Amino acid sequence: MSYVCRVCDATFLEIPADAKLICPSRRDRFSALWLFADGNYHDLRKRRDVERPVIQVEEKPPQPEPPVSEPPVPPPVEQVELLREVVEVLVELPQPEPEIEIEVEPEETEVERTTTMAAAFHRILKNLRSSLCFHLFRK
Repeated sequence: MSYVCRVCDATFLEIPADAKLICPSRRDRFSALWLFADGNYHDLRKRRDVERPVIQVEEKPPQPEPPVSEPPVPPPVEQVELLREVVEVLVELPQPEPEIEIEVEPEETEVERTTTMAAAFHRILKNLRSSLCFHLFRK
């Protein structure tokens, strides 16, 4: 029987006599941790020497795909009269006037609101100013 290390994938025919068992195998684990004399740790599990039989699966021959029949495409019909009417209507339509683009510069505010706190502070000052003016001219 041979053993395979789960850490380094090394194969050992037998566990050396000077190896110390660190952690024995349990029911739910199939490997045991060993400390070898050279100072290396190996987590060894028993290797199956018996090869498993290969099961041959019979493959079914591929089924031929049924032919796809597409409906016949009618030959294209040119409607010369309809085309002439469309061209006449397009000629009679008024030409659109070119759009004049006017660039408007954005107005600059007194206080730049770059942060939430700055915007809140500006709003408080604005409300305070309006309430002071209201109380002064209330008479």
